[in-house]
Parts: sequence; structure tokens; C-alpha cells
Amino acid sequence: MDDIAESFSRLDISVPTQLPDISYNDKIITSVQKKQLTEARLEVKVNPGHEISTIVERFCNRWAIPTCAAKNFMFLATGNLKFPVLLLQNPSRDHDTLDFEDMVDSCPTLVWLRDVLQALGLDMNDVMVLDVCPLLSDSWLKSVTEREAEDAIREAYDVIERILVLLRPEILISCQCATKSWSTQLGRYASDFARELGSSRSAAERKRIVRLQHREHIFNIVQAYHPRFFIGRDDPNVHEREVLLNEIISHFMSPCGRWKVEVTILLQFAKALSILLDGMKKTESAMNKLSEALVKLSAKRQDGTITVVDT
Repeated sequence: MDDIAESFSRLDISVPTQLPDISYNDKIITSVQKKQLTEARLEVKVNPGHEISTIVERFCNRWAIPTCAAKNFMFLATGNLKFPVLLLQNPSRDHDTLDFEDMVDSCPTLVWLRDVLQALGLDMNDVMVLDVCPLLSDSWLKSVTEREAEDAIREAYDVIERILVLLRPEILISCQCATKSWSTQLGRYASDFARELGSSRSAAERKRIVRLQHREHIFNIVQAYHPRFFIGRDDPNVHEREVLLNEIISHFMSPCGRWKVEVTILLQFAKALSILLDGMKKTESAMNKLSEALVKLSAKRQDGTITVVDT
């Protein structure tokens, strides 16, 4: 059996436990937010070379999925480990055919998210965006048999579980309800863990946070919904839905944007101070050398080594 299949078979199956829901302003979540930003560092990031890339690449190799799918997954997963994680279902349909920049530019969902984050002082590479059923495009699922699709979907849910267990994010903003639906292909084969990661628009409207204990870690899952609930639609509630999702993301991401601005200013100040101090040291060194030269010159005049000729 393939190595990745063996690793999945050894995956410690733990039934997630849903704790009582809380609201945005509950002291539990506000405490988590403050703690996360206190621990945040600019260099504490998931990047394309992070160890989760091994899990992703092995899955792609097993199912003959194009390498650009793995690269795009890792580019989207790039972000600060202490910031909330955005969880979507199939953020882009072209993740296995386009390079990252083209994928983002051609995807209305990712363009909308990029614009929202930039308005908060953040970039796409500051915030982790994860696909709840990763690396499987609609076109790929249609190209294989139903049994192969089922097996791949189940393993993809194992992949996201392993990644989240490894990264241990405190706050997830769930912008997908696909894993809660038994009527769809992705929902039908969702694991218990993936199903608990699903959200609902009604819960989002009530500003609820689902607290999920999985093994020894608690995931705080902010209830939201996919931007496709308003992108490309023209019903009367489109604007209201967009405003609400923007508010949800802004509530949790705007403190991160302010933190980034403050830290960037402090780093710029520290750099300028370092340059100033370095310049002062160089000036002091030059003054010391000049003083030593004047002392030597004075000494040589006194012993007659150097004669000053008046003109």
C-alpha cells in the first residue's frame, strides 16, 4: 500500500466534541484574541516550505494531481499562525491549472477576500486560507470513477484534519457549509471532524462561535458563509449578505491589521535607530582617530621631527 494510505490508516481517530456555543463578545474569545496577538511574531508564519507541504505533496502524488495544486494550496496557506484562519470549500476552481497570481486574479472569491483584507491593512500572505476538502477540483473528480472520487474525498478530509491538528489554530472563520450537507458529493463523504467545521448562514447572522474540542485542542469556529452567497447574484439580499460577511471578517481581522501596522512601525524605528547608533559609533571612531593623529603630530613637532616653515 502507498505510504500515504498507510499514514492515513494510522491516523488517530478521535471523535470531536462540540462545546457550548459562544458569541463574538464572550470573554473566552476576546481572551483568545488578545493572547494570540501577544504571541504573534512577523516571522512566525506558515510558508510554502512548511512541514505541512509534505502531507500535501504526498496526497497529490498518490492521486496524480498536478503539482500546481499543491503549490497553490501552500501559497494560500501562507500566513501568520497567530491570526484567525479562513476556511473555505474549493476557494478556486482553477487551483490545479493556473499559477498562484493568475488563480487569484481570475477567482471572484479570492479577489473579494484580497480586497477585504487589504482594506484592513493585511495581504493574502498574512492570513492563512485553507480548503476544507483540499486539492480536489471539480474537473478532477469528474475524471475518475465514483469509487476513486469517494476514496480521494475521504483522504482529503484526513489531510485537512492532519494539517489543522498540526497547526493548532485557535480561531477558524468557517466560510463553508458544504461539509454539513448530505446531499452533495463532498458532504456525503465528510468525516465527523470536517462536518463539525461546517457553518451556516443563520448562525452567522446570530454571530455564533462553535467551540470544538478535538483531542487536546479547542478550535473556536466563527460561523460565516461562502462569498458566493452574494458574488454573481442579483437577489434583493445580496448587499446585506456582503456587508455581514465583511463585518464578520473585519471583527476578527482588523486587530491583526492594527498589530501589523504597529509592529511594522516599531521595526522601522528600530532599524532607523540602529543606523543612527551605527553612524554615531563610526563618527566617534573617526573623531578618536583624528584626535590620535593630532596628538602624534603635536609630539613630532615638539621633538623636531616635523619642522613648520613659515611662508
